[in-house]
Amino acid sequence: MLSAVLAGAVAFPLLFCCVRQTLKSSVTGWSDADSACVSERVVSAFHASLATAAGVLVVTSCKDVMIDSHWLVNGFVLFGAPYMAFDIYAMYLSHFYSQGGAHKGHSLKSLRAFLLKDWMLVLHHTVLLLVFMPITLFFRKGLGDFFIGCLFITEFSTPFISIGKILIQFPLLSAGPREHQAVQGQWHRCAADFLHMSGPTLPLHVLEVRTAVRDSCAQSSISSATAMQCW
Repeated sequence: MLSAVLAGAVAFPLLFCCVRQTLKSSVTGWSDADSACVSERVVSAFHASLATAAGVLVVTSCKDVMIDSHWLVNGFVLFGAPYMAFDIYAMYLSHFYSQGGAHKGHSLKSLRAFLLKDWMLVLHHTVLLLVFMPITLFFRKGLGDFFIGCLFITEFSTPFISIGKILIQFPLLSAGPREHQAVQGQWHRCAADFLHMSGPTLPLHVLEVRTAVRDSCAQSSISSATAMQCW
């Protein structure tokens, strides 16, 4: 149990730091906000890919959906728990740099702004840590591994969302001012259409993206490249 937690506590921060340092040293013109945002997305895609793979293995191994068990359920929940905590910090770091925090320093004001902006994602991660994890590990009495595997598979869309945001950023950073304006205009038109979609009928991942899109459109003080890749 402890080894799985320690493995997650090392793997996700280490991947974040390695990607961030690689981007800062090898990609010309990238700011701290750019590298932090992309690094957070890479870690998110990595975790979601592992969760999807674990879910598929569990679901395909359980013949009886109630009583069949698989060791990977508890193992991955323990391994992924540090990610939930670390990702909150990574999202805050991305927000901190995108708001010019490097010149102002950390403060309760910047933390409060982050919590107001990304409260849905913070709540999502907190509930998974404080509610979902204890139920999975201690209160299920070994039942329902199939359904936990199904919950893992719901992460399937996350890598595509994260990779899409990363791919959007690369052409923006190499474009000139006119290209920036053209892409930004197209972005705002697409965002307007997306925000008019019916909210209550959308799945959680899409609702999270809607919230981020709305916040991105409101952040006129951020450069178009940073705003585009942080939505």
